[in-house]
Amino acid sequence: MTTPPQALGHCHPAYTAVADQFAQLLAEEPLAGAGLCLYHHGERVLDLCGGLRDRDGELPWQADTLVNVFSASKAFVAAAVLLLEQRGQLKLSAPVADYWPEFARSGKGEIRIEQVLNHTAGLAAFGDTIPDEDLYDWDAMVAHVETMAPNWPPGSRQGYQVFSFGWILGELIRRVTGQLPGDFIHSALCQPLGLDFHIGLDEGELARVADVAPMTSPAARTAASQRPRASADDAALAARAFSNPASLTRGTNGRAWRCAQIPAANGHGTAASLAGLYRGLIGGELLDADRLPSLWTVTTSNLDAITLLPTSYSLGLLLARPGDALQLGRGPHCFGHPGAGGSLGFADPDAGLAFGFVTRNLGPGLLSDDRAARLIDAVYRCL
Repeated sequence: MTTPPQALGHCHPAYTAVADQFAQLLAEEPLAGAGLCLYHHGERVLDLCGGLRDRDGELPWQADTLVNVFSASKAFVAAAVLLLEQRGQLKLSAPVADYWPEFARSGKGEIRIEQVLNHTAGLAAFGDTIPDEDLYDWDAMVAHVETMAPNWPPGSRQGYQVFSFGWILGELIRRVTGQLPGDFIHSALCQPLGLDFHIGLDEGELARVADVAPMTSPAARTAASQRPRASADDAALAARAFSNPASLTRGTNGRAWRCAQIPAANGHGTAASLAGLYRGLIGGELLDADRLPSLWTVTTSNLDAITLLPTSYSLGLLLARPGDALQLGRGPHCFGHPGAGGSLGFADPDAGLAFGFVTRNLGPGLLSDDRAARLIDAVYRCL
């Protein structure tokens, strides 16, 4: 087994305490691998990586190592939709069916794009059991979305669209642009901003992908016990949202998962790609200045019917209001998106911060992760 390497990269002297905290995290998890990137007023002041990237503990994490960031991918999907709205190619207040007529089936004709973005569309879980192999077939999943019925009257409840978010908005992107969502995100967001981020990896990129490894911890039981009690119906619905098709819960280290387009959950990137997206957003490189407040303006805030946690959303991004389960930065306008297991990207526009953390060792938190929280604390102590 290889001795875990030290953190590699660069750090502005003002952020030495952040680098020290990152090194401490690597020391605590000797077989883990992770990356951390921070921009301050557009300058990349820290970009570090370290640890190991494979399940056998032989391969060191490199600066260009990619890792699955799970739901942190949703920020790229949301940014793509907001960009299309700015270009005049769609209206967020319009029904999805205006651009995708087949979507109207099963009582979905009046669901608006903005309701999908803020998770109030009532489309959190499929009613029918989805065959495992359909997960990797874009057209098959689109057909399942077309026939699915709302879990509750659209607009009446807030419920996290764990995976359906990506197929709904991804097919909307395809209908408007003619490109699959991963291809549009790459050409419209990643290339202009210089981001090493991919939804649907090419074969040539697979060799630099880190394996993800579940973290076994008593904290997982503690986190579960702290969630509010749910009704039996809500608990069953939440279980279906996270595990139908069943292949969603396994195979994330396989070629099929890595090469498919599953926009809500299988983005692969670096810490710099997460931080870089948020730098581009608050820096005005993607959206006009008058549109930026939509990134941090609350559109819904409630006990979420799927995560069973108090959560606030803007248009496709998560916020951190007092009492919410998710904690981001310290400013009142912070917005971002976590990924299952610990990856996190967020921006604090008031402080000019853009933050990206990625890890292959999955922690127990559904929205917040102690490792990211410790790094964020260190960042703000340095300002």
